Parts: sequence; structure tokens; C-alpha cells
Amino acid sequence: MTTPPPDHILIVDDDAGIRELAAEYLQRQGLQVSVAADGRQMREVLATQRIDLLVLDLMLPGTDGITLCRELRSPGAPPLPIIMLTGLDDGESVERAFQVGATDFISKPINWTLLRFRIRYVLRSAQVMQELVRNKESLSSAQRIARLGSWEWFVTEDRVQRSAQYYRLFGQQPETFGERMEALLDHVYGPDRAMVQAALKGAAKGIGYQLTYRVVWPDGSVRTVLETAEPAEGGPELLLEGSVQDITEQVDTQRRIRQLAYFDPLTGLPNREFFRESLLSAVARCLRNDSRCAVMVLDIDRFARINDSLGPERGDQVLQVIGHRLRETMGDRTPAEPAGGGGLPRLKVARLAADEFGVLISDVGPVEEVIEVAYRLLEVVRAPIRVPGQEITLAARVGVAMMPEHATEADALLKAAETALNRAKRSTGEQVALFSEEMKVAAFLRFTLEGDLRRAIGEEELQVVYQPIVDLDGPRIAKVEALVRWAHLARGTVPPPE
Repeated sequence: MTTPPPDHILIVDDDAGIRELAAEYLQRQGLQVSVAADGRQMREVLATQRIDLLVLDLMLPGTDGITLCRELRSPGAPPLPIIMLTGLDDGESVERAFQVGATDFISKPINWTLLRFRIRYVLRSAQVMQELVRNKESLSSAQRIARLGSWEWFVTEDRVQRSAQYYRLFGQQPETFGERMEALLDHVYGPDRAMVQAALKGAAKGIGYQLTYRVVWPDGSVRTVLETAEPAEGGPELLLEGSVQDITEQVDTQRRIRQLAYFDPLTGLPNREFFRESLLSAVARCLRNDSRCAVMVLDIDRFARINDSLGPERGDQVLQVIGHRLRETMGDRTPAEPAGGGGLPRLKVARLAADEFGVLISDVGPVEEVIEVAYRLLEVVRAPIRVPGQEITLAARVGVAMMPEHATEADALLKAAETALNRAKRSTGEQVALFSEEMKVAAFLRFTLEGDLRRAIGEEELQVVYQPIVDLDGPRIAKVEALVRWAHLARGTVPPPE
């Protein structure tokens, strides 16, 4: 028996980095992946290859994602699940996309684990719809097994036929649910109602959709469902066929996976991986908009002494307090709001390591403002912390790096901030250090010297010399001081302080 080919995904995004990361990740999941940078390349791929699912960026050069989605939903076009990839978060864009036939949304920065599950569920739902069309005789049995409800909407008459399993997914009886299609909105969770209403408006024009939303049962519990709708072929009037599946357990699992993958369990803050992905997105946005961003890395001075003297439990409590203070202090505000409003400009804070925190500031102004923010962070840390039977006062150091002055890549920018932090930690009075090229050179020289020293020890290049201490009453040599000297093969004698 031949093995069926893997599902084929097409990624359309003008960001080469996102295309490369998405293709590499999805291929590791056993999927076949093609990529395109714009609408022209997308059409070429669709014309020559079988595509099972399209991931389409909303913002593209030339023809945008909305226009391309409308084109793919034209009459006679084959049904193709479309997931819109966007960093926008406004209702108008969501409604426009659903009106032209978008299936679902994934927001940037991309959560790769959730992307994998979302693609899997979209493909599964598409396969379910195809199976229902091919074999309606087995619909009732399939619904009971898959907890899948179905409906048919005769649009002109606004008449809806729903299966018995459909009503069970809403915890309702047919007589209490409502007869018209818009009766569904009465059972949808409030924040999701506008999204569902936009999809129904598009469906009334013959545009299929696939979306996930929440419903409220009569007992007040909230469930999550995945609904798919497609226009039926033939017939004198517009008919849409749809299915609804309860995916509450899958959504809860995704939420737990995301929490474990991207958040620190102790402080609840984003972890280093989440911070890095946010930084990747911020850097890409700065390059597109010719704007600037800054990264700060904050390290608590001598934090290990708290664990040593008070115990790890007290140390964890202190870190939780610091994390809470940073989260409260870093209240987001839009760039249009005045600085005197008490908030900080578009800040994101994360726990990078045991006693190390990272702060990402987008759309920054002059470097003086960034340094001022760094000193505000120090004030947050310095405020006394009260734990049972103890008041603790801490100090911290901050390293700062800015884009594009110090780096134009996310990893390099974070590394620059960490290099600046190391300079601040070695300084006796400098609490905030701004990255400079001199720091980079010095760090490289220290790294090189350390490697040379390890080699020198192994090859016995270190020498001991003796400095005599003379007793003048003797006169005689009373004792000697033994000193280690290093005759570097290339640099000559290395001074002891270095």
C-alpha cells in the first residue's frame, strides 16, 4: 500500500526570515512546504503544485493579502483553507479578511507550537468537510464519534437545518436555540461575537469561512468550537453547508503548552525564548519603518547571597516581587501619550536567567531617554522588599544596547546589551552601561586571552620567579616571594593585572 504524500503548505510572506523559519519548522513536522514572497510568486506555485493550506501575510508588497484572499475565493475557485498571518490587531482588518473568505488568523510574533496545532486542526477540518461531501450517508455516525455538528443554511429564505449533535455542542434544545442563522450570536461568548457576525455576513454572500470561537452554555460554562462553512454546488438558491466541532480540550492543551514553552513558571513573566521572538519581530518592524528600539539586560547584584543566607524559598519570593514590580512599572502606553503620564513607551519585560531580566523598548527616542528608563529600573529594584522576618534591599546593574546604532540583528542586539551589562558589573561605580565598540573589542581580547592562558597552562609556559626579601642586619636573604610570570609566545610578557 502506497503512503499518501504529506500535506503541502504554502507560506506567503515578504519577510525572508519568517519564510525560512516557518519552512524549516514545518518541514521538521513532516509537512511539505513551499514559499513565496508576493502575489506573483504565490500564483505561480498554485498553478503548478497541489497546495492543501495557504498561510498568507496580510501586509505584502504590491498586492496585499486581502486582495489575494478575495481573488482565491472567486466563483469557481477550488476551496483552499487560508490562514492570515498578521501583526495587526484591529477589528476592521479582521472583519475585512473574513468578508473576503479568510479561514483563520495567526498573529506575530509567531508561536511555532500553536502554529503547528492550528495548521493541524485546519487541515483536519478541511478533510472532515471533504469527507462529509463525499459520504453524507455516514454523517450521523461521524457526528456522534467526532462530537461534530452540522447545519445547512438556505440563505434566501434564512432557513437553517441543524443536526441533533449541533444543538448538543451548545448545550441547547432545538426549541430554545432559535430558528434563524443569526440566532447563533445569542450563544456566542461576548468578545467573539463581532468576529462570528463578520463571518456570517460574508457567508450570506456565498463566502465560506473557518474560525474558532467560544460559546456559552446555559450553566455559564464556556466551550470552544471550530466551525467550517462552504457554499454548496448547484441548486437554484444559495446554500451553505457547515460543521461545528468542540475543540475545548485541544485549546486547553495548546494553552498549557504555550505557558510551558514561553513563560517563566516562577514569576509568570515571558521567558528568554519569548523575549527573543519578540525582539525578532521588533527588529524586523524597525527595519521596515526606519525606527529604533532598545534592549536592556538587568542583573541583580550578589543575588546568590540571598539564597545562601535565607534559603532558596526566600530567594524565589524576592524574584517574584521583582518580577511583579517590573511588570507593574512597565505599563504599556502608545507613543502618542505624553511621557508625563506615568507609563513607559511600549515596554516588554522577561526573565532571561536566574536573577537576570530583559526589557525591550520599541519606538524609542534619544539615547538620554533610554538611559533615564534604565535608572528607573534600578529604583524599582532598590525599593525595600519585605519577606517574613526580614527587609531586603537590593542593587542591580543594567546593560543597554540600541538598534540600529549597535546592531541590526536581534541576537546581536541582545548580545550587545549583555556585553554592556558585563562592563557595568566589573565597574565599581557604573550602574548603567551603554554598549560601545570598545566593549566588543575588549570582550574579544579577554576571550582570546583566556583561551591562550588555558593553552599556556597545558604547555607549561607559565614560569615562577623569586623576589628575595633581605634582612639588612645580616645581611642575608630572609625569605623570598614566589611570583608567576607568563611569557606569551606572540605578545611577550603579559602584565600580571591583565
